[in-house]
Formats: sequence, C-alpha cells, structure tokens
Amino acid sequence: MRAGVATADITPPVGVPLGGFGEGARRLSFPDLNPFTPNTLLAPSRGVRDPILAKALVLDDGTDRVAIVTLDIFGASAHLVREVVRRVSARSTVGVAPENILVCASHTHSGPGAISDLRFWELVAMDFFQPRVLDPMIDRIADAIARADASLGPAKLGVATTSLRGITRNRRVGVSPVYTRDSIDDELAVIRIDRADDTPLATVTNFAIPGSVLGPDNLRFSADVMGEASRLIEREGGVALFANGSQGDIAPDVGSNEAGVVAGGAALGRAVLALRSTIRTREDCDLRCAPEVVDLGPPHLHLTAGRLRGGLPPAIRAFLQSLGPNLGITIPLDAAAMDREYRFTAIRIGEAVIASVPGEPIHELGLEIKAAGRALGFQATLVFSLANGHGASFTTEEEYWAGGYEALATLYGPQTGTRVAQECARRMNAVR
Repeated sequence: MRAGVATADITPPVGVPLGGFGEGARRLSFPDLNPFTPNTLLAPSRGVRDPILAKALVLDDGTDRVAIVTLDIFGASAHLVREVVRRVSARSTVGVAPENILVCASHTHSGPGAISDLRFWELVAMDFFQPRVLDPMIDRIADAIARADASLGPAKLGVATTSLRGITRNRRVGVSPVYTRDSIDDELAVIRIDRADDTPLATVTNFAIPGSVLGPDNLRFSADVMGEASRLIEREGGVALFANGSQGDIAPDVGSNEAGVVAGGAALGRAVLALRSTIRTREDCDLRCAPEVVDLGPPHLHLTAGRLRGGLPPAIRAFLQSLGPNLGITIPLDAAAMDREYRFTAIRIGEAVIASVPGEPIHELGLEIKAAGRALGFQATLVFSLANGHGASFTTEEEYWAGGYEALATLYGPQTGTRVAQECARRMNAVR
C-alpha cells in the first residue's frame, strides 16, 4: 500500500454568502441586485471563524489507485465534481483515473455559498451561482489531489468502528410514525493511515452528524463541529479528513453556536483518537474501486396534504385532501434545477468497504446499506454521504409518506431510498 495526502485552503473572500441555511440572518429582506457583489438572496459573510479546507487522500495498492477528497462545504454538485475531475485529468502527471475520484462534502452549514449551479439549491440554501467564487476553489482542490498523488509513499492502513452516542439525535420525532430521538446511526468509523515508520499520515473519520451547530445567525465561514474535531485530531499528527454518514434525519445534540462547536468537536475528536489508538495497521491491504453512473429518474416535488402536514391555507389543503392521502400536485424539476444522474462508488480497503451516496440518506437507509455490507462479508461498511453529487434527501418509503422536510426533499419518488440502497449493494458486491 502507498498513500499520499495534501490540504488546500479554499476559503472564499469575505462577502461571499454562506451556504447551508436559507433563513434567519442569512436571508435578505430584499435581494441585492448589485452585479458587483457575490450575493443576491443571502447576506454577505462577515468573517472567518476557521478556514474552509479541501483535503485529498490518494491510495494505491499497485493495481488500483483512488482519491478520496473531503471539502468543508454544504454539498458538492455534480458540476463541481465534474470540474474537479476535468482539471485533475488535464494534469498528465496525476495517476488517478477520473472515475476513481470521490469528492465528499462535510455538510457544514457555514461553508461557501454561490457555488452550486442547481436552481433548487440556489433558492433554498446557497444563493445564485457565481463562477468567480467556484473557479478558484476548483483549482485549489485539483492542486491538492495532484500534490497528494505526487507524494505517494509506503504506508500502512487499518479500519475500526465503535459506538458514539450522546452528540446526535433524530430530528423527525413527532413527524415519523416510529422514530424516537435515539433513532440514529451511532457507528463511528475510522481509517488509520500511517507512514512506513508508523508515524501518522492521515485519519479518515466517518460519522453521521450535520454541521449545523452554528445556526442561521452565524455569518462567519466555518467547518463547524467537524472542523473542530479535525483540528484536535491533527494535533496528534497527520491530516484529518471527515466524511459524513447517514445524517439525513439527524441533528447535532451538543448545544448551539460557539459553545456547541467546541464541546461537540472535542467529544468527536477524542472519540476518534481513542479508536485510532486501537487500530492495527498493515501494508498489504487489497484496494478495489467500482464506480457506476446511475440515473435516479426525473426529479420532482410531490406535494400532498399528508406530506405537507400543517401550514397550508385551508382551501389548498382541502383540495389536496380531496385527491386522496397520497395524491397531490407534482412539480417537475428540470436539468437546471436538479441533477438526475450520479456516480455511485464502492471502494474496498482490506476487509472494509466504502459505499458512497450522492445525497443525504436518513439513518435507516445507512443501517440498511451497512447490513448489506455485512451480508457480503465485509467487517466494516462506511457510508460516505454527500459524495459526488447532492441529490437532496433520501428517505425510506414509509418516511416519504409520513411527510416533513426530509420527505419533501426526497425528489425521486417514494422508492428513492430502496433504489439508493440497492445501488450501494451492487457496487459493494462488485468489489467483494
């Protein structure tokens, strides 16, 4: 096994809006129509709490080579991923195949806005797309991948998991017919990568927690609780990468704003370091990568009385109810609003496997994907969400009809969750 790692600061200039929340102090009362400012619907940022980073890890076992890229952003659109891949592919010295690049967003709600070209995200949480904001970031991300690839050297690797409770809760309580606040995926997974001399090279953390501790009134760039944890981990050596898990219905439970970030980051970081210390590394890990582009079908908003629940004018609610519990109004989303094709990837690392999901799966789907990994014989299954695309939420069929935010943001129909879990299982089977 060989490995290389690199970090790049991709923090945009102050004034670029933050991406992640579309309400509170973030939302302007009136649009800013000045063409020389990078914001329109959302307020300009006012500072930097901590840097927005891109981190690239390249692994090579002599047969396959993969790049895992983590970004401190709300979500990585397919356009962003394509541009990263295109600019990396243009560098003849980089040995990673384009389809073997996995780009993961951390899902911080205090990352840069104006970087998604999809109208759905522009209106909901990101503000209008600004190429002048995204382009410099793309160049730095591509440079980080190239530097990680160029730094490949002998390495040892190991994977382990444990349970981590007390810092997350389920946010669909009262909406879901079955979930309680303890309905979470509590598995913390860590990939430990050491140099040949046993010094730390990199640590990959996989855990389901959204970066929403800093609320909508925060106007400073931040990697939120995941960035705080990563800085603690890096004090012990190496580069810390964070890949989010099945957090589509999860909320952090560590307090709010500054105190919550510090407390949550410390709890997560300490748990990662404790688990990392138990991992035995080896230099002969088998590496396999199986990507495939999947068409999830035409995206749409499906509005019914049952799924919308309260908040509708009586006349509209009565009309929707007259159509039946599961019938209503369907609003198609065209290619300018939301993608429909996404690259699903499975990466085998020894006896463990990574399954990527191009959106925000709820915890139940994450557990289903992990069960499929166990059935295939893998000792650990890591679900990397918000990877190679941001298709919004992915729920089970039962939760789809239960309604609420996560259900309404499931844009590919009631079978979305089933389809996503099946594609992950197929990809994992391909690297078994």
